[in-house]
Amino acid sequence: MSDQRPRYEQQMSEVFQRTQQFEKKRLDFFKEMFDEYEKVLDLNNNPMLKKMHDDYQQALQMHDSQQDITWWDQNYGSHIKYEFFERLPN
Repeated sequence: MSDQRPRYEQQMSEVFQRTQQFEKKRLDFFKEMFDEYEKVLDLNNNPMLKKMHDDYQQALQMHDSQQDITWWDQNYGSHIKYEFFERLPN
């Protein structure tokens, strides 16, 4: 089993990288859709809606999708140490 580990880790690293690319696209798409939604929303007639919108927009602008992906990789990704399992004697 240990002889298969490097190949397994390489394959899982490739899968993880594809997933990270997809997640970055998803996060960026969400920001773009919010910007488009904002264009059709009439915020001038509803102060509460305008405040909610402004707060949400500020939070979105502060969010960095690449930083989010990097954090996830460092905490849960392919660079963490895996546990080593030993066979129990019969």
